[in-house]
Amino acid sequence: MAADPAAQGPAAPRRTRRYFLSALVSLVLFGALIWLNVVAFRAFANLDYFQWYLKNASAVFLGFAFVSLVWGGLDKHTDLIAAHPVQFMRGYFVLCAGLSLTLSSIVRPTTRSFTNSVPILDGLLTAVWSLWLIIAVIAWFVVIAPIQYLLHLVTGAPARTMLDFGLKTWFVMGETENTILTAPAEAAPPEGAAEAGFYAKPVTLTTTLDSVAVWAVSWLVDRLAA
Repeated sequence: MAADPAAQGPAAPRRTRRYFLSALVSLVLFGALIWLNVVAFRAFANLDYFQWYLKNASAVFLGFAFVSLVWGGLDKHTDLIAAHPVQFMRGYFVLCAGLSLTLSSIVRPTTRSFTNSVPILDGLLTAVWSLWLIIAVIAWFVVIAPIQYLLHLVTGAPARTMLDFGLKTWFVMGETENTILTAPAEAAPPEGAAEAGFYAKPVTLTTTLDSVAVWAVSWLVDRLAA
């Protein structure tokens, strides 16, 4: 088993005053939304906002999986796991824009052929589902996004670190020995190599860690409440 030495990753971006100011303003906004959610959940539903999130996180992740069906190659949208809150919001605004365009193409088809659908009934049902999805997206930004950012701030750390290093790990299986190679991400893969790391799937890695983190916090809360 052999491994080559790690190469140097890309240079870190410059941190300007505007960078930190925008992060501060966004964090204040997220904090305000979390506080409003805590008050609203307690006043209108007599629920604890944080416990509600822990119990319904699986539905949140299911919604994320649905959006991933609309966007192929979701792992290329690394803003979804960004540490900077503005980048995080930008990533989800882009996703929602893509979802809206997809829905508009369904509700307003350009073809007059109705081979696979019932024109009036399916059109009305599609419009209803589209309306519900739009409402769900708005609710997600208000109720889920602030606390989801805090979760991704923790669970996205491994993926962000790998992206900053700019290195891919390749596994080459030979007749007499197996070799693990580490090379810059932009370099061509060795012949017959298979990628062995998570560099190509940073968002998938983070959402997987989301599930682990939510389960761990839920377990801890249950133990402390017992």
